[in-house]
Amino acid sequence: MMSRDHHALKAVFPTDDVRAKMLRVKAEDVERSTSLHEVIHTIIECEAKSHGTVSNDKRFGNVLDAIKRGKIQACLIYLEKDGMLGFGGGAIEFPTVLTYWNGEAFDHFPAIYREDIFTLPQMSSEFRQGTKCEEFPRGVGLGTHLTFEEVKASTIGEQKDRPFGMIAHGLLGEYAPDNAAIINSLGKLRSVFGEMGDSAVLCFPDVASPIAQKGFPRVEKEFLAPDDSDITDICQNIFTVSWKSIDEKQQIVASFTEAFSTFNGEAVVRVQLTSNGALPEEKTLKDVLTALIWEGEREIVKRGWTEKTGMDLVRLMRFHILKEPKVISAFKALEAEPRLLGHNIMLPITLSFLDIPHNYLGFFVPEASPLICISANHKIYNEEFLAAQNNSKMYAVA
Repeated sequence: MMSRDHHALKAVFPTDDVRAKMLRVKAEDVERSTSLHEVIHTIIECEAKSHGTVSNDKRFGNVLDAIKRGKIQACLIYLEKDGMLGFGGGAIEFPTVLTYWNGEAFDHFPAIYREDIFTLPQMSSEFRQGTKCEEFPRGVGLGTHLTFEEVKASTIGEQKDRPFGMIAHGLLGEYAPDNAAIINSLGKLRSVFGEMGDSAVLCFPDVASPIAQKGFPRVEKEFLAPDDSDITDICQNIFTVSWKSIDEKQQIVASFTEAFSTFNGEAVVRVQLTSNGALPEEKTLKDVLTALIWEGEREIVKRGWTEKTGMDLVRLMRFHILKEPKVISAFKALEAEPRLLGHNIMLPITLSFLDIPHNYLGFFVPEASPLICISANHKIYNEEFLAAQNNSKMYAVA
């Protein structure tokens, strides 16, 4: 049981003294406001510095272009006091999925992936001071309030603000084990933190890899679609590749999400690995992972997420593995390495919105529905159809 003085998300946070409001950046905002460019740059630059690294200023224009094209979403938090507005921080996110094994099959729920988050210390301190009350004697941090706004927008907000237009099930991201602010803020919301040994964010270094394109186990590719759409309305930034043993007792799935690195201004691919809890021995598992990766690589090329191919494309992939120690062991046998951000080894984190105590939010989170899985072998998914999908957007930009 969490103590009452652990401030958390609640609709009553804004007071008469200080109010906070989240604004989602639109394409037209990026086009006409150079001051907005500076605000977005501040979020990225400060987040990079907090991890002991730097952002690539020369490619910052690529970040703005990604926002304009609806590939990523910038969320800004402003403080209003005495009739004046002041920038307090923000986050950058994109839609993805949270995958669970339901006992018979994998369910892929809409979710948001938080790429960056930063709040100005002075503004956060002022917000904390202005929100102190009997119920929250320590006040409320601005980062905590920003999370509340993200939960609200992606669950009970307008449809255009939700991932794939659907109610979000949760939030995903990476964290550094020494990032006390994130651990404190998201920990009180009952987030699941990956730990060294059972969880990892892995990548392949710029050296030769033993991954080869021979001797694939049989894998199945599936497309995902919103629950209220027909089969021609697939989600263009995500798909899955799965494997199952002949008796179907052992299963694993990889979801591939088109993503973007705001630090270096380049496309990346987020790959989430989830098993049903039963996996083959390591040699077979290595072959399975290889098959999943290369089938994913072929689909990424078809969709035009990046111009890179082969191992150059695989090196853009970030493999997120939560509570799957056998998968981590097999990846390391393939010479994958921990992803570093500055000097920090990054680990995965997930937050199911349904796990947040209702009294923390001040509203009930509606239950999310999983996306529809459709076999990629369906005859409608020809090259012409997929080429048209490449031009679609993940977020409304108007």
